[in-house]
Amino acid sequence: YDVADAVLPVAWDRPGVAAACARDLVRLRGDAAFERLVTGVKRVGNILPKAARRTGAGWEEVRKAVVEPAAFSPQRFEDPAEHALLEALQRTVRGMDGAHDEASYARNLATLSGLAVPIDAYFDSVLVNSPDPEVRDNRLAFLGVAYALFGSFADFQRLVEAGSPAR
Repeated sequence: YDVADAVLPVAWDRPGVAAACARDLVRLRGDAAFERLVTGVKRVGNILPKAARRTGAGWEEVRKAVVEPAAFSPQRFEDPAEHALLEALQRTVRGMDGAHDEASYARNLATLSGLAVPIDAYFDSVLVNSPDPEVRDNRLAFLGVAYALFGSFADFQRLVEAGSPAR
């Protein structure tokens, strides 16, 4: 049920893609790197206002937002972990297939799993809710872009992690 809940908001209008993504999410369940990614994406989503959690954005829109930031300013980053996460996101996006088709989901989801480490490092080092409103807003905008990347594949907030109680 949780995989269907995660996939339908993103690909309800493309049944073949939705089925492929669901199949690949089920296959990745239990993979330590993927489970760690799910936890990281949920951390991102939990700190964002609900309205900033974008799912289902088109690939080109997401790719551009990551590679050519306009919603946030990397020049305002204060912590090396912020730069490291941005660089990891950019490297990952540049290396992924642009198409969200049935053939690319497994590979792209596995590639996204590599972002778990920089996400964890980000949250270990960065105080997102900075007392400085400009810094805080920039950090939230950055995390909103990151969430939109993940949300172009699935609504990770809806996935039940291994060991979590069913809702």
